[in-house]
Amino acid sequence: MKTTKQERGNKNMKSKKMITKVLLLAFVISLVLPAGAFAAETKTASDLQGHWAESVISQWMTDGLVGGYQDGTFQPDKSITRAEFVKLVNAAVKPNKVGAANFSDVTNTDWFYDELRLAMGAGYVGGFEDGTFRPADNVTRAQAAAFIAKAKGLTQDTAQANKFADSAAIADWAKGAVGAVVKAGYMGGYQDGTFRADNALTRAEAVSMLDRVLKDQSDDLVITEPGTVVKDKTVAGDVIIAASVGSGDVTLDNVTIHGDLLVKGGGANSVHLKNTTVKGTVYAQRTAGTVRVVVEAASHIDRIVILNGTQLQAASDFKGTIKEIIIDEQASSTQAITIDAKADKIEIQANVDVTIKEDAKQVVLTDTADKADVTITDSAKVDSLVVNAEKSTVKIASGAKVETLTANEAVDINGSGSIGKLEANASNVTTEIKPDKTETASGVKDPVIDTTVSGGGSSSGGSSGGGGGTTVKTATVTTADELTKALADTTVGVIKVSGTIGSESAYGTYTVDRVVTIKSDAKATVYGSFVVKADGVVFDNLTINNKYVDANSANKNGISAYVDKLTVTNCIFNANAVNGTYEPNGLVIFPKTAGANGYTITGNTFNGFNNVANGAMYHSAGVFVAEGYPVNKKDFFGVKEATLSATVAAGVDEAIAEKNTFTNCAYGYVRMNEFGAEGAGVHVCYATVGNEAVLNNAIMYAAAQETVVLDDDITLTQMVTIKGDKSLTLVLNGHVITNGMTYGEDAIRMFSFQDSNVTIDGSAITTGYIGNPNQAQMRLIQNLNGTLTVNGGSYTGYYAFESNQEDSAEAATTTISNATITAGFCALSNFTHGTMNVSNSTITADYYVLANNGLHGNTHFNAKDCTMTSNQDTAIYFPAGDTLVIDGGTINASNGSGIEAFAGNVEVKGNAIINAGANVAKTDIVSAAGEGSRMDGSAILAGYRKGYMTTGALNLTVESGVTLNSTNNGTIRLVQLGALQNGITAITVSCPADMVVEDSQFINNIPADTTLTVTINDEQVRPVKEQTETKAQAAQDNSIVNDEANTDPANDDKDQTGKDTENGGKDSSVNGAGGADTPDTSNTSANEAAGEGSTDVPAETPAE
Repeated sequence: MKTTKQERGNKNMKSKKMITKVLLLAFVISLVLPAGAFAAETKTASDLQGHWAESVISQWMTDGLVGGYQDGTFQPDKSITRAEFVKLVNAAVKPNKVGAANFSDVTNTDWFYDELRLAMGAGYVGGFEDGTFRPADNVTRAQAAAFIAKAKGLTQDTAQANKFADSAAIADWAKGAVGAVVKAGYMGGYQDGTFRADNALTRAEAVSMLDRVLKDQSDDLVITEPGTVVKDKTVAGDVIIAASVGSGDVTLDNVTIHGDLLVKGGGANSVHLKNTTVKGTVYAQRTAGTVRVVVEAASHIDRIVILNGTQLQAASDFKGTIKEIIIDEQASSTQAITIDAKADKIEIQANVDVTIKEDAKQVVLTDTADKADVTITDSAKVDSLVVNAEKSTVKIASGAKVETLTANEAVDINGSGSIGKLEANASNVTTEIKPDKTETASGVKDPVIDTTVSGGGSSSGGSSGGGGGTTVKTATVTTADELTKALADTTVGVIKVSGTIGSESAYGTYTVDRVVTIKSDAKATVYGSFVVKADGVVFDNLTINNKYVDANSANKNGISAYVDKLTVTNCIFNANAVNGTYEPNGLVIFPKTAGANGYTITGNTFNGFNNVANGAMYHSAGVFVAEGYPVNKKDFFGVKEATLSATVAAGVDEAIAEKNTFTNCAYGYVRMNEFGAEGAGVHVCYATVGNEAVLNNAIMYAAAQETVVLDDDITLTQMVTIKGDKSLTLVLNGHVITNGMTYGEDAIRMFSFQDSNVTIDGSAITTGYIGNPNQAQMRLIQNLNGTLTVNGGSYTGYYAFESNQEDSAEAATTTISNATITAGFCALSNFTHGTMNVSNSTITADYYVLANNGLHGNTHFNAKDCTMTSNQDTAIYFPAGDTLVIDGGTINASNGSGIEAFAGNVEVKGNAIINAGANVAKTDIVSAAGEGSRMDGSAILAGYRKGYMTTGALNLTVESGVTLNSTNNGTIRLVQLGALQNGITAITVSCPADMVVEDSQFINNIPADTTLTVTINDEQVRPVKEQTETKAQAAQDNSIVNDEANTDPANDDKDQTGKDTENGGKDSSVNGAGGADTPDTSNTSANEAAGEGSTDVPAETPAE
């Protein structure tokens, strides 16, 4: 489905950013399914042994269908998001049509965008009533059922769903889908007869369920090995050439495919289709590199859709047919496409470079192909070429011909081929080729027909044939004198630069004071600078080498323009800095009027504007927009002394910074506002850095809004500090920042952000502490009283992220998502007035994953869907603070407690799993001596601690669905550490009724005259009605309280710990200590009502 221009405009407005945020996925799926005929090395993960889904997950990992995490784990019990699940479902059902994904929380730069469009095209997903898709939400079992039922076209079956014990809890919108997938064998229930529709789907359940769906695709043929030859075969379903084929070759010989052919692998060695008929669609969609598809002999293809770089070639013996070739609008603009086969129709929907080498009856550039570049060559003949795309280019090479070219939008036509008839239905059509006949629609400007002369002179040329058309004079120049003469000749509208003008020893200055286009066909070079004084000048496809000569002249900049309208496209700017001088810039714009917005600066490359690193006095920029700049300083503009340059419109910054390439520039893009005092403020900067000096320089000049992009790895020899009210985005761009300092008084950490707003788009930052005693205690990143946002990446340090210090008086907020963090001591330290929000991250520490200080409140920590592991201690140490929220995810602490909390509001929810104490011996008493964590091995250790928070309370809430596993010392354990004085005044615990709260040590030692109250599940257990009762009586009372859960006669076979004595104590769901119920993966008739094991996927909520 194609989007309209308005839809694309809306989508583009939503997706515009100074730098595109790249999300690094922990959950990577590739659409590859081995055919089973080839042996593969078995793969698995370190945390799968003994898991109920170990076998199927290991097989999927071996087959390349699913990957694990960088630490070697798979995390099978971690929840899966709606976006991740859509990618998995696509892997199983292989949709091949795209739809519109117009959701308010989805942009075309999101990693899952193409997958979501496929899902929308298949019709199995939808959004919510508020216009969102909510890609990061966990998918529930009910949503999963709805997704699969729609994707597979299953018949709704409410009766089947009503067989579950909890059918009343299954929403009406999902009930029919639940019954359908259970009946089909794709999903099942639990041993207790429930379906648990609202539970979040886990990674293990998703793989297990979709494995059943995948194995149900019996009509498909999947090719996974290079060198495969399939001969004399009819395939009722699809043929999939998987990504695992790599750049190898595959041959289909005399094969009839009733479904689609999906080409995800193959390279220069080609995919060969010989005497092969595809009745569906061929999808060329290799994601990396170019694939060559060769059609041979009597092959017949109705439709080919090209999604990425492809070379389509007809062999010399090809005598078959290709009816339609579509270059999809999502095709990458960085990968060229070549069509070397005859086709009835070629439809180009994307901004791509396309070369057509064979005849075609019709070629159409749709309205989604703006700025496409189409070349017709090798004597190819096109009967009809229709241009509906704006600002596209059509080149018709020598010997090639277009019988009728219909221009419904502005187009630039060049080359030396021929055009039978040009139909101009839009203004701004230009052509170097004189058509045999020209027809211009009413109200439309005649097309401009270029004629070319040499030597800087001009010629009147001739009029276009057949009526209509105006002639513009073109001068071809090869020397500085010819360029100067052509600029002075007002009859010349186009100047073509050929060869090289000037040299390293001869830089010129060229004044452009009228509207003219200066361009070349092959990046011709000009040594020197252009001074532009007229609106509407165009520079295209040039190489401009500029050099500093004089601080008060124009010839230090490639182009200096005092204009409101300027076009610079596809040019290369190279700086030649001179040590000890001022800066040479690539392009400098001085806007003339407020809100100037007539700048088209796209597709250019700016190289070497980095002379600060070479000893120059000031920084350079690839593009420099000077607002409020006294232009009399640049007297080459010839304006009055009082004249100041004005401001540019909103959106100019990102339009320029996003659409050009900056290499080795101290700044790529800068907008400086000098209204008022000298240097009043740099508003926006975009720096490309490749070494420490340039990084420090960029940060030293950091603006109110700045983006720094790495183009190389960097080793720091001193701490990087950002101070003050600055907004900086640091884009690691796949590179690594490494510590080169030795830890000591002057070298404690790598980064300190103070009162700033900093964003890190990550790949890796490391102190290098592992195995290096010189960096053993080096800290990584400190956020003092500011805002820090981390998007993806890997971060390693003794302390990784620190939020504020003990004496901080202002708020600091740190937000981390999709990151991998490794710490030698503490991964996340959060002191007073600090807030930390972490999501979808893997965090491992030798000691604390999170720690705050027991003497300071005003701290908040929120973790959603994270895996947090302590190797030697308690994972989360929260002796004091305001809020601690664990929403989903897994906490592992084999040598300590999962959570220790002694003040504040603590909430554990969202099917979180806490595994603690595997290596901790059983202990009855928790020592109060010393500071720091107690490491008693409880899943949650909570209670009273003397001398920490002196006011307030501890409120602990554990929601239903949470799993608490503790080997020896209890799930929730309340303790008293120190005398009951100078501490909190109330403890409240809320948890599921079947979750054991171990409190006897604590409760029985509370003296009668204490002011501390303890409430468990709305029952005040201390003080009690009779404060004078003995400890023995209190112990007896407590035993009665704890035995209340065992009053059901059905539980007579269970002892007081809740273990099933007739089943070897394996049913851990009774006391919550052993984990969630394990889905039954058998699919026997005895389990028909509940179905087999659970594997579920997001379906849709009632609003979807």
